[in-house]
Amino acid sequence: MTMVDEATNFHGDVPLPEPKPHAVAPATADETNRLRARLRPIACVRFDDVLFHRGTSAPTLASMQTFAMLGEYLRRWGGALLSLFGHDDRSSKDEAYVLGARRAKAVRAVLLANTAAWLDAARNPVFTDHWGDVRVGEYMMDALYAHDIPLPRETPTPGSPAFAGLANSYLHLLRDGDGRGPPLETLPPSRFLSTGGDTPRPPSYPACCTQAGRTDA
Repeated sequence: MTMVDEATNFHGDVPLPEPKPHAVAPATADETNRLRARLRPIACVRFDDVLFHRGTSAPTLASMQTFAMLGEYLRRWGGALLSLFGHDDRSSKDEAYVLGARRAKAVRAVLLANTAAWLDAARNPVFTDHWGDVRVGEYMMDALYAHDIPLPRETPTPGSPAFAGLANSYLHLLRDGDGRGPPLETLPPSRFLSTGGDTPRPPSYPACCTQAGRTDA
């Protein structure tokens, strides 16, 4: 298991425990035993608050390095299941829960290469999560310009049709990285443990992180 260090986002490797045999009760022909797979956490990648625009779920360009780190783990632990947790320190618990959940969804959208999820957040602001107020479009334009990626003529607003193309280009910039490593793997929805729809509020967790695990039958 890879332990987290707050300064570097990760710290060293710890050997995984050996799987233990399952003990089951005797059963007749009309009975069955049910085994539940055991989740073995193997890594945790932390997305600090500075990797999002202040008070929003919009990832900054600085998150590119964290996505690259996550991609390295995904290649190392092929087939591992992931779980996303969102958190925000706000005086209002409702605001904190909403922003934490939206940040987790933004990270998931990058992993799924799902621009539509970003557009939903950008065009449906909640509390402080207003991509237009913090000029996320201008920030995306500057990031794409610095990486010689074609831009629209003017900075589009979140509600404009041109914003979809801008958001798509920026999302893939985060996925492709700085070119020194392979791009982030596009994950299918089945790689996630849960979408969180079965809980009224997302669990609290320090910052927004991605935890990878695998199961033993």
